[in-house]
Amino acid sequence: MVRGAIPFFLTACAISGCSVSDPVSDPESAPSADASPPPQEAVTCAVTATESWAGTATRDNESGYPDHVHATVSWRRVSTAGCLDTYEPSGTVTYAYDIPGALCTQSLDPAQHAIGATDGVLTIDRSHAPATYEVHAATTWSMTHHCVMDDGHDESFVFTGGGTWADGTGTLDGDVIGGGVEVPDDAAKCGPQGIAPCRYDWHLGG
Repeated sequence: MVRGAIPFFLTACAISGCSVSDPVSDPESAPSADASPPPQEAVTCAVTATESWAGTATRDNESGYPDHVHATVSWRRVSTAGCLDTYEPSGTVTYAYDIPGALCTQSLDPAQHAIGATDGVLTIDRSHAPATYEVHAATTWSMTHHCVMDDGHDESFVFTGGGTWADGTGTLDGDVIGGGVEVPDDAAKCGPQGIAPCRYDWHLGG
């Protein structure tokens, strides 16, 4: 620019009259550094969430080679997607197994085992009232079956015991998850040592 020359835009403003403003420096129009996106619409569920459930679950078999699985379990909520809550278990499983007609004193070692977080899953759907649930869980471990004769001789063997201890669906009854189901002919759900028929029962809360 030639020294002493008047910038064109100043000349134009002097002739026609105008207002020059910097939109970025205008506090009314400048974007805020702390601006946040509009809030997302909250998910409204029909039932309030419960953080944890505690109770028992069992599987019993009285035929063939009778076995019994008893779980004392707590379920802790670990995630929620919309109105669907997912829980993971902890607790202890006790297993009982006998060979019918054996002329010995029978016992298992160890007869108890800790429930792992990946041993099962409980889901609760709160998108409607009453809420519905689905639960599946199994714990297996290696144990020794002892069969001690009157003379003290022990006919022992190692095997995998335990198995499925919860398998069902249903509707929440207030603050209770409870139910039972007979399994008439599915050996896979009555094992690994027992045979069908067997029965599942569970009660949580309340």
